[in-house]
Amino acid sequence: MEGLMTESRTNGSATDAIDVASPDQTEVLIQYLEQLQRHGQTHINLDDPARLILREFYKRARRQQQAPQPAPSRHATPPREAQPQQSQPQHTAAANTEHEQLPPSKAILPASPQGVQPQESAKLTKLIPLQPTDTSQTAQSRLDTLNQQVQTWSQSGSISSLKDTCVLGAGNPDADLVFLGEAPGYHEEKASTPFCGPAGQKLDAILKTMGLTRDQVYLSYLVKQRPSQPQQTTNTRKPTPEEARLYLPVLEEEMKIIRPRAIIALGVTTASTLTSQQGTLQELRSTPHSWEGTPLTITFPLLHFLHKEVTSEKRLFWEDMLQIMELLKLPISEKQRSYFLEKK
Repeated sequence: MEGLMTESRTNGSATDAIDVASPDQTEVLIQYLEQLQRHGQTHINLDDPARLILREFYKRARRQQQAPQPAPSRHATPPREAQPQQSQPQHTAAANTEHEQLPPSKAILPASPQGVQPQESAKLTKLIPLQPTDTSQTAQSRLDTLNQQVQTWSQSGSISSLKDTCVLGAGNPDADLVFLGEAPGYHEEKASTPFCGPAGQKLDAILKTMGLTRDQVYLSYLVKQRPSQPQQTTNTRKPTPEEARLYLPVLEEEMKIIRPRAIIALGVTTASTLTSQQGTLQELRSTPHSWEGTPLTITFPLLHFLHKEVTSEKRLFWEDMLQIMELLKLPISEKQRSYFLEKK
């Protein structure tokens, strides 16, 4: 059963949970569907092979019901003393349908890019039943409680379009400033630490230029698990809007605990999710924003600068940092103000 469930999570199709060659898999299918239901899933995507298999289960049940009963012998026990007939197996609603007609699978969001299974999108809204943290505890204790809830949920393998490792926020639980990325990458997943790869090196340099350290800020991601894709090595992809919305309840509770004075949204996915606005990064960046009453600065993702050496974009990013420094009343020297300005 464990191997069956693991394969189903990997491939994301009802077909993967059924052994076509064996008629004894009906009960396994029922158990599988019941387990999905316990995890909060109400629909599964039925591809053509899965529909054929479910039809076959239904046909077998119908034949068993309609099979003629043997005529009672002259010495048979009188009807009122007859042994109760063995009840038929209880099938799920997916298999117990009228005649042979299986209902069409529920319309699901269009297929997501780069190999994300489309059926995942049907169950991505508020799957995490968070329990509010105790406000009488310290901020660090509340974060520990929240993180334990998220770790327990993520380890259940509920979303196969995300990798299993959960990369939680880290830093000062009383920080005034939060850096919020889109999702962890290869290096972050491997170390279970936010911003620890090449992007983390960029962040360390930025913090140093701002006169800050990691111990003074809080680092986190909108999506706490690395988005997966076929044949994945060190590459990664942006989270889908559905994956981003999944973790919004976690982010809301996280920010209630930290209560920062400013949030820096790194990347267009983070910006679009928090502002509920569509547009390019430049368009979203050009207007002031706030999220849950906290000033929100939208800017380039750190990975953007790993492969580009465009001075003008570096200046735009640095201007965003200068605005944050002014908001937090951090000291700013003339040298800091002049970084990445084109020389005349």
